[in-house]
Amino acid sequence: MVTSKATRVLVLILFLLPPGYSSTGREKISLSGTWNFCVDSLSIGDLDYWGNHGLDEKPSNNVIVPHAWNADKGLERCWGVCWYQRTFEISSNQFSKTARLQFDAVYHDAIIYVNGNKAGEHYGSGYTRFFIDITPYIKVGTNIVTVRVDNSPSRSNIPFQKSYDWANDGGLFRNVYLVLTQPQAIQNIHVTAEPNEKTGVAKIKVSFIDISKIHSSKIKLNALIVEENQTTSKQVFK
Repeated sequence: MVTSKATRVLVLILFLLPPGYSSTGREKISLSGTWNFCVDSLSIGDLDYWGNHGLDEKPSNNVIVPHAWNADKGLERCWGVCWYQRTFEISSNQFSKTARLQFDAVYHDAIIYVNGNKAGEHYGSGYTRFFIDITPYIKVGTNIVTVRVDNSPSRSNIPFQKSYDWANDGGLFRNVYLVLTQPQAIQNIHVTAEPNEKTGVAKIKVSFIDISKIHSSKIKLNALIVEENQTTSKQVFK
C-alpha cells in the first residue's frame, strides 16, 4: 500500500521489471461472435458429461455472442440450462503466459470447461464481470471452451428467486475475452482517496494475478500522481 498527499489527481502505477523479466504487455482477444449453442431441455448435459466431452455430437446451432436465448423465437420461456461452445487458438509464444477468460456477464449461473476440464464457476450474480484462470488447461493449437449456463430461479442468485420485475434472459449476454499476461501482471489497483486540500491522502492497494510469481526483492512499483481535469497537469507525487 502506498500513501501520499494529493488533491483531484490521477494515479498511475509504474510496474518496473528487473533484467530477465519480459516486458511484453497483455493481450486481450475477443471471443465474442459465433458460438455453438445447445438447449438442454431434458437436463441430461450433466449426466452425459457435456462439459467434458463437448457439444460436437449434440443438436445445436450457431448464435452470436453477446446472446440472450430468451430473445430467440420459441425460447421466450426457457428457464433452465443451456450450453455454449467455441474454439480459440494458442500459439507457442502465448503458451508461456497466464491465460484467463473474461466474462463481462453471464446470467446467472455459469460453469466453464476448457479442453474437457472444469476451469471454474460463477454463481448467483448474472450482471458482474468475472475472470477464470485457464492456464493449467490450455495447449498450443486449437482449444475448446464450453460454458454451462443456468437461468433457473434459485435461493442463491441475486435477486432472490423470482423477486424482480425484468426479463429473466439467460445467456452469455455480454462480451467474452481471452486475456493473456505475463505471470507477474497486476490484477487490480484500488485507490481510496481522502480529499482535504493540501493534506489529502491517496491509499493505493495493488493486487497481482499470481502472488507466488512476485519476488519483492526484484520487483518495484512506483506511484506517479498528476493533476486531472484542470488547466494544468502538474506532477503532484512520485
